Amino acid sequence: SNLSNKMFSAIKEHIPPYFADVSEIARWSLSQYRSNIFGDLDSIASSNSLTIRLPATPRNNLVFGFANVPYSSGFERRWHDATYIRNGLPIIVGKVVLLSASGKEYEVSLVWGAFRWLQPVLESGNTLRSLPLGQELNLRQFNQNIFAHAKGILYGYLWYNNGGAKYAFPVVQVGWIFGIILVRELQGVVDTSGVDLTKLNDYYINFNEDLVDELVTDVRPEPAFPIKDYIPDIEIVDFVKSVCYLMGWYFEVSPATGLRLLDFSALQNSTALDWSDKLSSGSAPDSMSFDYNGYAQRNFMRYAEDDSVNINADGYVEVADVTLDPEKTLFTMPFAPTYGSLIQQYVVIEEEDGSSTVEFVKTKPRILKAVDGIALDENGDEIPGLVFDSDMYFERIIRDRYSEFQDAVRKPIVVTVKLRLNDIDLLNLDFSRKIYLRQYGSYFGVMEIQNDGDLSTAKLLKLQ
Repeated sequence: SNLSNKMFSAIKEHIPPYFADVSEIARWSLSQYRSNIFGDLDSIASSNSLTIRLPATPRNNLVFGFANVPYSSGFERRWHDATYIRNGLPIIVGKVVLLSASGKEYEVSLVWGAFRWLQPVLESGNTLRSLPLGQELNLRQFNQNIFAHAKGILYGYLWYNNGGAKYAFPVVQVGWIFGIILVRELQGVVDTSGVDLTKLNDYYINFNEDLVDELVTDVRPEPAFPIKDYIPDIEIVDFVKSVCYLMGWYFEVSPATGLRLLDFSALQNSTALDWSDKLSSGSAPDSMSFDYNGYAQRNFMRYAEDDSVNINADGYVEVADVTLDPEKTLFTMPFAPTYGSLIQQYVVIEEEDGSSTVEFVKTKPRILKAVDGIALDENGDEIPGLVFDSDMYFERIIRDRYSEFQDAVRKPIVVTVKLRLNDIDLLNLDFSRKIYLRQYGSYFGVMEIQNDGDLSTAKLLKLQ
């Protein structure tokens, strides 16, 4: 074989796998690994990327479908499964895309980490309405997944039962939808053992404002609706990120299990890896910085704005540095806050003849929490009510679910060091575990690693 012992990229498309030729003229950039926990909270990092230039040998021409001639080969503009093997170890398993081609070489980008599993969801643009959410919903239906009948809560359709008027409250359980996404959109590859998914069963999202257009005051018989036509038309990826914001969760890559869902306490509570003997920078780091990802003094987590509700449920992560900009927005939820349990505001219009009509005001999508004993069913039995209370304010969420993250970034210390990481270290790289360096007497979280052969440059955040 004329494969170089430095590197080769195994590119698989259908069956069988194809091995690309690599020669001494091949060039590649530094391989980069990035943590999601210390990335931008408003995005899910690809984690890692590597650019490779491969010579235009007969074998590679065949692998790439002769994409270096002015005809479409079908290889370009698509992601392909790929593995990067070094010293017999599958250092990288990810996706590759062809960037450019010439008579001399092919340039490809190899991306791995979270992107490998999230790519279909990130690029599809599908919304919640594309999910298989079952059959039509009858407004008297009440079960674990669909909360659709709550006496005394003024929202949605007014319907009649045995001569008495009641309002139906059509909402759908967040945990139910999230579970469908994990299985259908993420193909069951996410390890959720690090979080408590049952907590999502306390949260519900309201039906879309389009329902308002069909409001009536006399419905006989009781109406039914396809769920998918009335839930908010939110992109799946935005819904997933919203759940993570609300719960303090994030996606991270595991060398053993693939993609994991973790909370922000996982790193601080992890068993530390002692990398002291791998440190090559000496008694002092190569450099130190005291800012964190371009954060400001107050870094806001916000709900969407809505003219019909006059409350502020935003909160912020603080960085104690008066030299920074006063504030910035980390992310904005696609859901608006609401006051109490009234997520559908309405006004009563008095007519000149003494009669009155009810006019409903359209609102943005809402997310609410179930609380026991607020409402009664038609038999007088207690059923949960839905509220937006102080537990859903981001000020409280940050205190309860982001405390370890807040402690780490309040007065950030980011060190850059050189580490001697071998292929086994890179293969088993786990960003959810903190590391210990006795030279500095501190624990750190790994933000980023750039590997360049024998030495790696690492950016580490000091943990408090």
